[in-house]
Amino acid sequence: MCVGQGQRVIMDSLGMASFQGKMSDVQVALAAGADPDEAAFEWNGTVGGTWTATYLAARHNHPIVLAYMVGEEGGADPNKRGSLIGMPCHVACRYGHDKCVGVLLTAGADPNIANNNGLTPCMFAAFGDSVACLRALREGGPGGSFTSVNAVATGGNWGGKTALDLALIHICRCRRPTPARLRGAPRHSHKKH
Repeated sequence: MCVGQGQRVIMDSLGMASFQGKMSDVQVALAAGADPDEAAFEWNGTVGGTWTATYLAARHNHPIVLAYMVGEEGGADPNKRGSLIGMPCHVACRYGHDKCVGVLLTAGADPNIANNNGLTPCMFAAFGDSVACLRALREGGPGGSFTSVNAVATGGNWGGKTALDLALIHICRCRRPTPARLRGAPRHSHKKH
């Protein structure tokens, strides 16, 4: 983990195991009494810099570790806020980790839950251009029906936007036509015309 000069990072054993996807270390930490719903990682002591072990597993695409933690063995709450960005399902959708989304939904994660700014997992999946996560959300888990597709974000930079708005913003940013591309030139052409 790369940290700037003067920054303080604290990560407990469960957080490190979740971050690295090491199942045996996760099992040892949980057996020793570690709580997957408590802050496992703290960066500079800031509120936005505290993450839970389940959030770390979802963020770093470790669905097997995540399934263990939100299952009977770990007992983690799949709807527990994991960081400033939101719950584990939000971060899994943001980074396109559809298997983690499926694990969380199966464990009872709410596919429509909003973070502090009214952003839903669907909005993060749309902004992250993750069709696989959108499909996982639509299929849902045993307890949830996916209804947040038309939800409107309430705060932050995305206030007033729907998931479709965010998808379009992302598509426009990533695929913005340039004069060279409009002429049919390859994307990174260095030839003078």
